[in-house]
Amino acid sequence: MIKIVLLSAFLITSHGLSALEINQPLPMSSVNDKGELLINREHVIRYRPWDVSALSDDKANLILHMAGRSSANKLIQPFTDRLTAENIASDKLHSTTIINLDDTLWGTRHLVTSKIKHNKIKHPKTTFVLDNNGKIRSQWGLKKESAAIIVLSASGEVVYLKQGRLLDEDIDQALAVIKQQL
Repeated sequence: MIKIVLLSAFLITSHGLSALEINQPLPMSSVNDKGELLINREHVIRYRPWDVSALSDDKANLILHMAGRSSANKLIQPFTDRLTAENIASDKLHSTTIINLDDTLWGTRHLVTSKIKHNKIKHPKTTFVLDNNGKIRSQWGLKKESAAIIVLSASGEVVYLKQGRLLDEDIDQALAVIKQQL
C-alpha cells in the first residue's frame, strides 16, 4: 500500500514538471497544424510550418508561450509592458510568441487568431506561431491555461524559465537575464 501511495505522489508531482531545463537546448519541436503566421502587404494571412530550428542562432531569443485565453495574456502582460519600455533593439533580441489554440475557451479561436493578426501587423519583426493542437505545450511540459517566459542564449540554451503568475522580482530577473544575453 505504501508503494502505491508513493508512486501516486510521484506521478502527481512529476506531471507538472517541465521538459525544459536551464542550460540545455529546447527539445526539438515543430508545429505543422497552423504554424508561423505570415501576413502580406494586403494583410492576407498564411501559415508555414515552424520548428525550433527557426529560432535565431545569432542573437538571444525570447519565447512567450501562452494559452489562447485572456487570463494567460494577463499573466504575461506586466512583463511585456516592461519589456516594451526597455526598447531593446530587434537586432539583439528575437521574440517569438507561441499561442496554444488547443487551450482556448470554446468559440474563441477566431477572436484569438484575429488578435494575433493585429499583433503581427503592429509588431512585424516578432514571430507569432499558432499551435492548433497544443503540441509545443505538451512536448515542453508547460502548464495548461497559463503562460511561460523562456529566454535562450545566443547558443540556444534555456537560461530563464518562468511559468504562471509573475511577481515584480520575476520580471526584474527575466529582464536582467535578457540584458545579460545581449
